[in-house]
Amino acid sequence: MDNDVTKKLVHRLQETDCWKSELQQTIQDLIAETGLLLEQKIRLERALATTEVPLHISTDCLKCREKRQATDDVQDNAELALIKEVEMINNVQDLLNNTIQETNIQIRNNRSAKQKLEMDWSDKSEALKIDVESGALSNSSTQARFKPGATAFQNMQSEPETWSSFSRDNVAHAEQERQASRRLRDVIENVLRDITRDLLNQADHVGVVFRERINEVHTSIVELTNQLQQVLTETVRQEKNIQELTQAIKDKEAPMKVAQTRLYNRTRRPGMDNCRDLAHYRTMGEVSSISESISALVEKLHSVEESLRRLTQMRMVLEKEIVAKQNSWFIDGEKCLSIRQHFPSADRLMGFN
Repeated sequence: MDNDVTKKLVHRLQETDCWKSELQQTIQDLIAETGLLLEQKIRLERALATTEVPLHISTDCLKCREKRQATDDVQDNAELALIKEVEMINNVQDLLNNTIQETNIQIRNNRSAKQKLEMDWSDKSEALKIDVESGALSNSSTQARFKPGATAFQNMQSEPETWSSFSRDNVAHAEQERQASRRLRDVIENVLRDITRDLLNQADHVGVVFRERINEVHTSIVELTNQLQQVLTETVRQEKNIQELTQAIKDKEAPMKVAQTRLYNRTRRPGMDNCRDLAHYRTMGEVSSISESISALVEKLHSVEESLRRLTQMRMVLEKEIVAKQNSWFIDGEKCLSIRQHFPSADRLMGFN
């Protein structure tokens, strides 16, 4: 019977050692998996921190564009693209935060499963030590003592089936968490790849829209400048017309004075000599002709002055538009595009550095 018990102890030692080795291997696999998941978590946190850079870039561009003036202060395609970019970055940050939370939960699950395995492994190590000592006992062993009550069943003792199923369940649960962790790592990889692609595509789109807008503004500046030059040229011509008309009206003063003086002097002729002769009628016609000419010149002068007033207003409008366009061109071309050159690279968005 002693030999039979010793054989069964040896068998038990082999079975326990087998479970201990499997537990040890599962623990090592779970530690390695948790380490890989921690690396992915670090990448997520780096990527999340990196998204603050494009967010600041987009919001800075929007703030700069708030300083556009007059008719240029509109919600154009560039602004719509920036608004979409800000919305996309906010969604990306929410996704990364949620993924980090899921990763933290999975890491806790991995560590919890690892702790159960380690406790099971520790129990089996202690059991192995005890069974080795028990198997080494013999009738001549000095460690053998009377142990009254040792044969009584303890309430907390397990059955062989529950003993093996306990370790089997621990290993199965750990393997389940390890597989879940691997799937989560694949999800993280896909998330990082997708957000990097989407953010870079949107950044490229914003850049294209900005360049299109800058070209449009530049074209408008050229067209407005040409119009302003035409207005200035026409203004000079009209100012010259005003000078010529004013001089022409002034030139009519002397002939009018002569004609009116002749008529006045001739009214002083005495008696029957105060006659409406041909000279009188001719002088009257001269006064009338000069008056009509002056009236026509004055009317033309008023028309030219009104035209000059409209040209002046148009010049002011064009100059204001050109200043507004130049301001917009400076904001979009110098400030915004300069800021956007600092958009993070794909590696940084992927959380590699």
